[in-house]
Amino acid sequence: MPQEIAKFTELNTAYIVKFGHPFIIAVKGLNKQEILHAFQTRLEHNPDAEFEACNQVQKIAILRLRDKFLAGAERDFVKNRRSLCK
Repeated sequence: MPQEIAKFTELNTAYIVKFGHPFIIAVKGLNKQEILHAFQTRLEHNPDAEFEACNQVQKIAILRLRDKFLAGAERDFVKNRRSLCK
C-alpha cells in the first residue's frame, strides 16, 4: 500500500509539473490498475492534447448529479408506491 501511494504521488507530481494542475479522473467504476494506466497514458500527452481533465470534471459532475437526483427519484417512487398500496 505505501508503494502504491508513493507511485500515485510521483505520477501526480510529474503531471502537475507538466500540465500545471493535478491529475483529474472520474474514478467511479475504475480499479487501481485502470487509474494507474490512465495516469501513465495521459502523462505522455502534450499540453494541448491533455484537455481530457476538463472532460473528466464534466463526467464527475454528471455522475454525481445522476446519483443524487436519481437516487432521490427512486426513493420517492418507492415511498409513493407504498402509500398507493395502502
